[in-house]
Amino acid sequence: ADPPAEQQQPPAAAPVAPATGTSKAPRPAPRRCVVPRLSGLTVTGARRALSRARCTLGKVTRRRSRKGRRGRVLRQGATPGARLKAGARVAVTVRR
Repeated sequence: ADPPAEQQQPPAAAPVAPATGTSKAPRPAPRRCVVPRLSGLTVTGARRALSRARCTLGKVTRRRSRKGRRGRVLRQGATPGARLKAGARVAVTVRR
């Protein structure tokens, strides 16, 4: 007389079938854009740095200024180190 099925134990070396449920594998963390420091870079250098950080260059505004060198980034729209969606646009202001 075998015990009821709820009380039976499989032998120690018996393979156990994987659980079949509707649970999905955990989604990988979404890739993020970590905004780099752009001040002092040229537009090309800023575009390259943003690309490496998984961001894109947004609007480029050119303005007169006594600060910085001509053709270099004076300001950027997003704070360096900010975490944005991958591909986020970052605006820059460049000295004329």
